[in-house]
Amino acid sequence: MNQLLSKKKELYSWYINGKPSPPPHKIKEKLIRDFAKTKSINTLVETGTYKGEMIYSQLKNFKHIFSIELNDALFDNARTKFSKFNHVKIIHGDSAFKLKELLQDINTPCVFWLDGHYDYTPVTSKGIKVSPIFEELESIAQHKQQHAILIDDARLFTEESEYPSKQELYDRINQLFSNPTIRETHDVFVVTYDC
Repeated sequence: MNQLLSKKKELYSWYINGKPSPPPHKIKEKLIRDFAKTKSINTLVETGTYKGEMIYSQLKNFKHIFSIELNDALFDNARTKFSKFNHVKIIHGDSAFKLKELLQDINTPCVFWLDGHYDYTPVTSKGIKVSPIFEELESIAQHKQQHAILIDDARLFTEESEYPSKQELYDRINQLFSNPTIRETHDVFVVTYDC
């Protein structure tokens, strides 16, 4: 009950303070949930499991949930935490490579929650890049399904960071996907496109 009250206070504080970035996790959870409903998509694919908060929030919204985590300890924790849920699969490795492998076994549209990045702390691990977003997008583009793509932490895509700049990200999306629509909302890039 205290955790629920704390989350309500966090949401209230965010609203009255002008909705600063990043928003509370609840806002991003709702964004994913809304896509599942409006697009009638039953599969969620996440990169960057971390502590499993997003998976936990979506357990009842998807028939299949896949999450890729590079860090050994975070992977072990998530695998244990979700072991009793048959529709959840935690995958160990770098999403720059593992996402392509995973998609070979999926033949339906997915909601992608792309959040697999290194955050410069010992809690997470760094793969081939700080953010493997280009490799992830290439894997999705090759899958030939009409997916919904949500890219977290839009505020980090700047020329001053080790992420691609926002313009580089937009350019790459336009190269990879047919007639994409890209919008930014609540610190998330939302990408839809024609298949």
